[in-house]
Amino acid sequence: MIKIYYTSKTLEKNFNPENFSEQINNHILQKHNIKNRKSSQRTWELLRQVFLKDFLVEIKNLDIIFNENGKPITEKYYFSISHSNNISIIAISDKQVGIDIQEIKITNKIKKLASRLLKDKENIDMEYFYKVFSGYEAIIKYNGEKIGYPKNSLELSNDCITKIMRLENKKYVIAYKSEVETDIIEF
Repeated sequence: MIKIYYTSKTLEKNFNPENFSEQINNHILQKHNIKNRKSSQRTWELLRQVFLKDFLVEIKNLDIIFNENGKPITEKYYFSISHSNNISIIAISDKQVGIDIQEIKITNKIKKLASRLLKDKENIDMEYFYKVFSGYEAIIKYNGEKIGYPKNSLELSNDCITKIMRLENKKYVIAYKSEVETDIIEF
């Protein structure tokens, strides 16, 4: 079983620290950039609402801890979270899962990054780069590893499912690593 939800709703307005454990609140407070903190609050609030709606579980009762690389872990469920701009996405499963979302932006900075990271440097297609990049991040999250970007070695992985979606008039790549494919549902 895997469920993937996304939202652009301003759920961070509903965020109440009392609904979350001390570990989650501390994790969110570590985000010094206000925009990142609000995105994190929105994503955790989405996760809280989905756990309540679909599993009848209060997130603060899940005993979520964070591994040494910042991956949230709980005994009963596997989940992964991501956000890009004002879009939040979560994946909840009964097996290991990793998810990532990236807005497709084409800037000189991103083009330089693509040429530095991609293994195949001929005819760099930016949608391809974002599929590779987002897939790489989803696999890292799946494995609970620390994110690092090895030069000249990233290539499209068959271990990930990638989809391009248009959300709020912008293109996004969503990548997830899971044992099964599923629909991505708006919350």
